Amino acid sequence: MLPSAVIGALQALQRAAIRARQVAQQAGTDLIVVRSGQVVRVSPQQQTTP
Repeated sequence: MLPSAVIGALQALQRAAIRARQVAQQAGTDLIVVRSGQVVRVSPQQQTTP
């Protein structure tokens, strides 16, 4: 079982990711994410997996 502080931090990160996707979509920009150790551009409409 994870400590409540860790659970809260993970939930905050998820909210931040959703907001970043919204802002990128409104601004018409790509998101910059790390996938398999590589930095890549992703369209905000594209579904990402952690």
